[in-house]
Amino acid sequence: MYRYLAVVLVFVSTVCTADQLLNTYHISRIFAEGSSQAGFYTSEGLPQCLYEIMYIDLSNEGGKAQFSMALTAKTSNQTIKRLDYIVNTGGACHLTGMHME
Repeated sequence: MYRYLAVVLVFVSTVCTADQLLNTYHISRIFAEGSSQAGFYTSEGLPQCLYEIMYIDLSNEGGKAQFSMALTAKTSNQTIKRLDYIVNTGGACHLTGMHME
């Protein structure tokens, strides 16, 4: 019984919410930290995200592709039309998808 309750509590405490932004964004600043995390800020701001940062997970191929897209958007001033992300319990946003024009 207690083991089941502990599993449920751990699951509930790690639940993330998924969301989507369909506005126009331009990347103003981009960063990479260590071997597994990167992120960016937008000129327009991301008030729904902790510190207005969108984080990218570099530990998988999808995240590496998203980081490459973010670099391209930054260097060529391309418009981002859609950001798919999840928000963890601490309020940090983690990118799951990006559409550029």
